[in-house]
Amino acid sequence: DKDSDQKIFSKNLKFCEDCGFISIKSQVCECLISYEYLTTYESFINYISLNVFDTENNFTKLTRWFLSQDISVSQIAAEQLASKCHDAVTVDQNFIRGWHWWMIAFGLATVSSHIKSGGRYALFDCSEALRRFVIDNCQENEIIKVRTFLTNLVNKKKEFKTVVDLKSNANTICDSVSMSLRILHNLNIIELLYTPDSSDIW
Repeated sequence: DKDSDQKIFSKNLKFCEDCGFISIKSQVCECLISYEYLTTYESFINYISLNVFDTENNFTKLTRWFLSQDISVSQIAAEQLASKCHDAVTVDQNFIRGWHWWMIAFGLATVSSHIKSGGRYALFDCSEALRRFVIDNCQENEIIKVRTFLTNLVNKKKEFKTVVDLKSNANTICDSVSMSLRILHNLNIIELLYTPDSSDIW
């Protein structure tokens, strides 16, 4: 459907313009991303992820909603996910499918397909996004308190701002971050240390 394709293209173009990735003047489109961020896929994705969450839109709302849910949300197919998240954001199945791709690119989820049904499922695994954050913000063998680490994460990576409540003393982390920190621990990228006599146990 030509009209439908045009509508999708226009929405994506408008999204890129709203995020400050391009400018459109006199029917000329100009890329506003500095060349240094276009040299590698890794630097491009890092740049996009640092900027896209500055804007409040359906993508950012859905992402924050997903990351703040419990692990059972990983068992919901795209067809059902669109209706499951309706209290936070109104999207359709096609939006979910496109969102899946960007979640993989940003390292915020792993997407799998069910062998029999062919349905796509977004699984909790933001370990790649956390790995990038650790590499960019931590020194080798540096010991960091969990509260400090999470405060820095939430301040620098806006997609994670709903995954932990730093204002209360509940000291709880959403399943998405908890599981991904354990993955990084098992991969020997970080080491999670438990201190029994600490007053700040998570």
